[in-house]
Amino acid sequence: PDIQQAISLAFANSLYGISSDNAIITSDNVRAAHNKGLYVSLFGVTSKRQNKNAIKKSPDFIQSDKIIFLLKEFGKYKKN
Repeated sequence: PDIQQAISLAFANSLYGISSDNAIITSDNVRAAHNKGLYVSLFGVTSKRQNKNAIKKSPDFIQSDKIIFLLKEFGKYKKN
């Protein structure tokens, strides 16, 4: 289903949130989900550029292949 339909279905069925490919969801979609009290998880993030794009959308979760980059972006990286 499209993102707006997914948001409506998740809300109507009292789900916790939605998961979407970063390439197809917009900041407005994320905001709409948050306005309904839903969490948003993004996947399909495999590069630094895509990570920055995902961060700008303000999701609750980002599933990324570049974990260290994300940790550094949020000031959370701790080297072993």
